[in-house]
Amino acid sequence: MAESVGRSLTLPKVRATLNDDAGIKRGVMNRLEYLVENFSNFPLENISLKVDIGGHTHTSTVFSLEAGALESVPVIVGGYADLEVVSSLMTTIEIAPNVGDEIKRTTVAMNVL
Repeated sequence: MAESVGRSLTLPKVRATLNDDAGIKRGVMNRLEYLVENFSNFPLENISLKVDIGGHTHTSTVFSLEAGALESVPVIVGGYADLEVVSSLMTTIEIAPNVGDEIKRTTVAMNVL
């Protein structure tokens, strides 16, 4: 039986922090600003943020971060009528460093409309 070629994947130290004054308003498109920081000693490419609130998922544009860099990244989120007054907001950092590889880091916070 043939063996698979060995590979290694270094997990990056990266964090996305939602702006403290962020909020979601019903009936309008909302712009959530995240500060994304790369604490790794290597650059990151093919990064995107996915935001899920009330079962509605929104994705940022794809971006890159140099080692030690930070960048403000917007995610446009709809103010859906079916959102609860207090809804959980799930933010996922997705990184595709190589074809076929995917790294996901998810955080959950409560958001008050």
